[in-house]
Amino acid sequence: MATEENEAERKLRKLGDRLQRGWSKIHALTPEERSRVRQAPGAQWDQRAALKKQLAEEKERAFDSLAQAESDQEREQKKRQQDQSRGHGHSH
Repeated sequence: MATEENEAERKLRKLGDRLQRGWSKIHALTPEERSRVRQAPGAQWDQRAALKKQLAEEKERAFDSLAQAESDQEREQKKRQQDQSRGHGHSH
């Protein structure tokens, strides 16, 4: 019985190999298709790198804008404090 199972497995494997070879012959890739397949990872890498760069630039601009807003706010607050201290120092 074990011998029959081994023989059946061998025959199935052989059939699978034949089917694979036949499929490869019928659906062979053209050189142009192979080239596109080879280039796809590089193109995806480039797109990803460009997106990362763009996101980093946007993040930097956002931080710069936030820092500028905080700086403006601090300047305005100091100005108000100076104006208040000048106003309190005079008698009417």
